[in-house]
Amino acid sequence: MALAHSEGAVLAARETLQRIDHRVVVGKSPYADRSLVALVRSMELPLYPRLRVYLQTRFAGELPGCVRAGEFDLAVVTNPLADAHLTCTPLCSKPFAVVLPEGHECVRQTAVMLKDLASTPWILFERHIHPTLYDSFRKRARELAIGPEVIHHIADAEEACEMVRQTGGVAFLTPHGAERAATDTVVIRYLGEPELFLSTQLVVHAENRSMLISEFVRTFVKRLKLTGLYQPRIPEIAIDADRPA
Repeated sequence: MALAHSEGAVLAARETLQRIDHRVVVGKSPYADRSLVALVRSMELPLYPRLRVYLQTRFAGELPGCVRAGEFDLAVVTNPLADAHLTCTPLCSKPFAVVLPEGHECVRQTAVMLKDLASTPWILFERHIHPTLYDSFRKRARELAIGPEVIHHIADAEEACEMVRQTGGVAFLTPHGAERAATDTVVIRYLGEPELFLSTQLVVHAENRSMLISEFVRTFVKRLKLTGLYQPRIPEIAIDADRPA
C-alpha cells in the first residue's frame, strides 16, 4: 500500500509539472448536510493543485446508480443500500429529529420511541425523496404493530413543521432541517430507535482504482476528523430513550 501511494505521488507530481487539470464529480442530495457540502466544495489536494470539484444534485435514491454508471466519481449518500458494486466509507451518524407539537406528552422525554407515537399522525418525506428510509419507517411500524393510522407526506422541513402545527402530528427530519425550520410552537426531540438513524457515507465504485479518488476520500475523512464532524457511530443519547429530559 505504501509503494502504491508512493507511485501515485510520483505520477501526481509528473502531472502537476505538465499542468494537467483534474476534476472530481461529486453527487449529493438536495437535503445533504450543508457543512459536509461546504467541505466537499472547498477540497484541496497538495498532490493535485489544479483540482476542480463539481457538485451535482440528485435525490438520495438515485445517487448510488449514478456512481455505478460512472456519471459521478463519488457521492455523499445518506443510508445507501448495500451494493457489491460500491464501496461505502461512513462519515457521520445522527439520530432523526422528532418534531412534536409543544403540548405532546413526549416532550418530557429526551429521546422518543415509535411506540410512543402510535396514536399520533406521522409526517414523512415523500417516498421518492429517499425510498430506503421511508420503507425503513414503515417496516419498523409493522414490526411494532402500531399503524400509524394517518401519514401526511411533505417535501421540505418548513412544510413539515407547519404540518405539525396544523395537524398535531409528529415529523421525522434531519437535525439540521428541524433546527432550521422549527418555530416556537413545536419542540424537537430525538428518535431513540436503534435501527432508524441517519448514516451519511461517501460512496465510490468498488472497481475505481483512481489514485486521485483514493486521495480525495482519504483527505476528506482526515478533514472531517480535524473539524470534529467525523462521527461514524450513532451518539449514545439517541438510543437511550429512558434518560429524562
